[in-house]
Amino acid sequence: MEKATLRAEYLYYIATYGTTPGASGCMAEKALRGQRIDAFYAIRMADTWTPSYDLSTPVKVAVFTRTTEEQIDRTIQRIAAREHNRKMTPRTPAILTEWFAEPIYNTWVRKTSHLHVEESCIGCGLCERKCPVQAIKMEEKRPVWVKERCVMCLGCLHRCPKFAIQYDGRTQKHGQYTNPHVKL
Repeated sequence: MEKATLRAEYLYYIATYGTTPGASGCMAEKALRGQRIDAFYAIRMADTWTPSYDLSTPVKVAVFTRTTEEQIDRTIQRIAAREHNRKMTPRTPAILTEWFAEPIYNTWVRKTSHLHVEESCIGCGLCERKCPVQAIKMEEKRPVWVKERCVMCLGCLHRCPKFAIQYDGRTQKHGQYTNPHVKL
């Protein structure tokens, strides 16, 4: 977003989230260097941070997604009406994110040393091809993460056809999740 120059009569920002969108709206506006966002929206979806959240059954996924379709429809209506608002709901104050959450995440959570590949890996390279920040390189048919680039989105873990990518020992029992409306 920092490199984007957007020209629009109506500029809106949508965050999808599992537990909280945090201060992503504030961070987005900051990244746009003064370009004003007219409206902020947040849509709750499954929290794919499976080191903490269990998505191993449809019932457990439904805890997060029971209102998702309604929220999407309501957001579409609000955008069509070009509603304006100055903050996302729910949200975390930016100061909490900048001073506490982000430093903790970057210091302890966002470490590629937490990731490992099990023997069930078939070396297909899907993780490398689908990584949104190109943080995975295949070496000897196994994924290797580029620490500086990885944002720990866990997309590789969730997309792996053999569920061979794991984060410490906590993700195996919590399952994988991909949006059923998205084709990989």
